[in-house]
Amino acid sequence: AMSARRYMRGFVYLPLVLHRGPLAKVLLICYGVGATAAAALDVPSLTSLDVAEISADITAMSPLIHRDKDPLTDMRTRLHVEDGRQFLAATSERFDLITGEPPPPRTPGTSTIYTREFFQLVWDRLNAGGMATYWVPVGRPDPGTNVNGIMRAFCDVFTDCTLWNATPYDLIIVGTRRPQPPSAPGPASSASTVSPPALAPPSEDDFVRPWTVPALRARFVEVGFELPQQLGATFVGDAEYVRTLTAGAPPLDDDHPRRLVPTPGQPSISDSGYGSDPTVTQLYQSVFDPLRARAAFSQSNVIRDLIPERVREASLAYFEQQAAMNDVFWEGGDVRRHLAIVDRLLTQTPLRTLPLWLLGSDATREGIARRRDDGGAAVMAMRALSLLADRDYKGAANALATAEQRGLLDDTMHGLRA
Repeated sequence: AMSARRYMRGFVYLPLVLHRGPLAKVLLICYGVGATAAAALDVPSLTSLDVAEISADITAMSPLIHRDKDPLTDMRTRLHVEDGRQFLAATSERFDLITGEPPPPRTPGTSTIYTREFFQLVWDRLNAGGMATYWVPVGRPDPGTNVNGIMRAFCDVFTDCTLWNATPYDLIIVGTRRPQPPSAPGPASSASTVSPPALAPPSEDDFVRPWTVPALRARFVEVGFELPQQLGATFVGDAEYVRTLTAGAPPLDDDHPRRLVPTPGQPSISDSGYGSDPTVTQLYQSVFDPLRARAAFSQSNVIRDLIPERVREASLAYFEQQAAMNDVFWEGGDVRRHLAIVDRLLTQTPLRTLPLWLLGSDATREGIARRRDDGGAAVMAMRALSLLADRDYKGAANALATAEQRGLLDDTMHGLRA
């Protein structure tokens, strides 16, 4: 699904633009379906990708999913069929990025790759300035999970942690192995009261470079990152915000795995009260509120360290579009609900992917419709939506007329043609 591609690639694409210097060595904990591994192999500077996956059955599926582009057959990939945490504990290597495609936190046996001790191992195996990204699943009431303890554990170790919106179901938490101030007792015990030192201003050329490489830009565009400022607009909050969000929640650690279970009176944005408990619902809506996030973005010192000034300023206008992005992942594309925002996007922005999603199509549907005309109305309707996203309004109207002649009776498409 496109939403899964977006957040699984985001584990790599966020640090690709935020990390100072090239990402050369990457470690992936848990392979999943290989979407994050494939994203790592997109990185032009990559020299090695280590994959630690406990299940040989999972890796055996990879050729069936990826066929001739199997990430595990790339010469830069080294597969380790073993427990990811044990691999971290045993290796002496250091990495520029450590990320994961882990199972949900309450999957039996999985809690130990979400604890503070695990994140400390991650910190220890990063190069100076290296980054870690990790999944924070939200809006999933069955089974409910207290993700507050996970975020608290991560930010106890990574004092500059930031939270980013990949989809309304999937937050990404990011941290850097930054130099600690002299007074700091160490990352694991420094808690969240020590502010990390500021870095030199980021380079705008480095930040926008992925959008200047045609093959890489196409991969970014496919999952809705058409412009650098769109990535900036996925910001949710920095360490100060996460401390507020998780106030009162103890960190998940090895000795307390049941801290993953929601606690009455301590709402979490992924607990079992979501959708029925108004406190949880309000909390969730606040986290994804683009106006709140925009204000936090403009005031965050960490964002000033990570994103060049001109990109920061340009990103502010795209928080409005992020609201539409949230909606399309939450409710799906629908011409009837989204026509007004599609009109604004087509006439006031250069975006193509987001309007296409709002209209109910995407790159996969486009590819199917372009490859073969089966004589049906649906193919022409999909082609019409592509032409509309291209701003070819006459061509879109003609394609819709053809769809109508072929028997397309959908009132929405009739209205769109009109």
